This record gives sequence, structure tokens and C-alpha cells, in this order.
Amino acid sequence: MNLKNHKKHLCIDILINGGMILINLIKKLFKKENKNKTCNEEVGILDIRNNYIYTSDGYVIAGLKIYSINTQLLTDREKANLINDLSAELSSEQEELKYFNIARAVDISPLQDYLNELIDTTDNTIQKRLLKTHLKEVQRLSLNGEIVERQSFLMINSKLEDNCEKDLLKRCLDLSVKFDRAGIKTEILDEPSLIQLCNSFLNMNYAYREDSDIEDKFVMLK
Repeated sequence: MNLKNHKKHLCIDILINGGMILINLIKKLFKKENKNKTCNEEVGILDIRNNYIYTSDGYVIAGLKIYSINTQLLTDREKANLINDLSAELSSEQEELKYFNIARAVDISPLQDYLNELIDTTDNTIQKRLLKTHLKEVQRLSLNGEIVERQSFLMINSKLEDNCEKDLLKRCLDLSVKFDRAGIKTEILDEPSLIQLCNSFLNMNYAYREDSDIEDKFVMLK
């Protein structure tokens, strides 16, 4: 066999072998698993206990709820001072922090009870009618999911090791003190709060669907 034919056969072998490798790779990528996963296996949360979330990949998660501040009530100087103070407090943090905020429906039961009490105690017909109108409007907004508040959270995590829970709790306390020195109130998430937070992501009955219409948010090129 001359050199030309040898090169030709070699190229054909490379194409065939390369094609078989590519086909096998595609089969592996799109191969369906026979094992059915449970919901807990898919989510990856093993347990939620006390102030911690335990995950299936060997991590422990803790977090803080950060109470909002209406910056519209602050002057420009007060806003600058707040930013500088918070930046200075958090500048020593070297480990990973995950910040996010979500929309959550507000419980209007206390407000409804208060309005019903006013309606029952007043003898003024005009006032009674206005209060009933106000109550109906509040109920309408609640049913339509329009009464929501933005809640902010800061989450930290650590590998599941000895005393990792104590270390996470100490870090949460340190972060809480830093935010407090900057004038921002925080709260360490306990077990009910963590369950409620997870439900906000994983349970459609608790989740709030925000407006996803992008036309009002992006300039459309024509």
C-alpha cells in the first residue's frame, strides 16, 4: 500500500472512530435515568432543624432576615453615611455571603379585625359605609395578590463538620451586630422562618408570582 492510500485509510478510520465517540457521548447525555427521584432527593434538603438547613451534598445553611429601610425618607447625606457605615462594617468579611430578596404576601388579618371592630362600634352611617368600602378594597387587593412586601435575606453556609453549627451561629451573631451598628435591624432565621423561606421557592401555594412583562422594563428595538 502506497503512502497516499495509507493516509486515506487512516483518515477514514479517524472519522469513523470519532463519529462513534460522538454518538456514544450524545447517548450518555440524553440517556434517561431509570430511577425515579423523590421530591426530597430532587430538592436536596435533608432536614431543617433549629436555625439550620441541612443539604444532601453535605452543607449546613443559616441566615439572617434584614429588615427594610425606607431610603426615600433619608437625605442624600444620610444615604451616603448609611452606605459608608455598612461598607465599613462588612469590609472584614472574607467568606461567601448570599444576599437576595423576595416578594411575600402580607397577612392582613389584624387590619381586617381592626376595621370590623370600627364598623361594629361606630353609629355614624357615613363612617360605617366608608369603612366597609375600605375593607372591601383591602380584601380585593389581598385576593389579587397585590398586597406584598419585599423581604431581604442574607445566607451563609459551611461544610457539615464538627462544631460547624456553632461557628455558623457565631457568624450570624457577628453579622447581626455589624448591621445593627450601621442602623439596620436583623433577625436570625429560626426553624419556622427557614421552612417558610423554603416554601417561598419550592411550594407554589406560598410563592408569589411577580409581573414578568418585559415590555415596560426594556427598550424594544424596531
